[in-house]
Amino acid sequence: MPELQTLAHGEQNWDSKVNAAIDYLNETGEKVDNLKWTESTDEGIVLLNGFTGWVNYSYLQIGDKKLVNLNGALKGKLEKGKSVDVLTIPDIVRPKNAMIQRTYWKNVITIIDNKIVAYSPDDDTNPSFWNVIFNFMYKI
Repeated sequence: MPELQTLAHGEQNWDSKVNAAIDYLNETGEKVDNLKWTESTDEGIVLLNGFTGWVNYSYLQIGDKKLVNLNGALKGKLEKGKSVDVLTIPDIVRPKNAMIQRTYWKNVITIIDNKIVAYSPDDDTNPSFWNVIFNFMYKI
């Protein structure tokens, strides 16, 4: 936004400057008022390879971009040094032409296209609790 100038005494074009500022604030206010997070349904999320648990996502549409929050906690078999597909995500929140990777505790969780993959440096073949936990925030 350009820096707005204050009015000088005797300003000749004060009405156009004030009206431009009001128009800008009105336009911006409408965009901000319409920002609403879209909450996920289970539609499009498919757990793979025997994993159980919960996953949800929400996104905020801003123009032609989306800000996505994707999180979950899963339980399933991980083998030392191997990557395993744990779930697929719907196209509506799929990063395009990108790989997103985070480390949670000891495990590396990666989003590649429409899949989430988990890698563990240790065996966790019989977990007693969630062993694939993630929270991704990304722009698409």
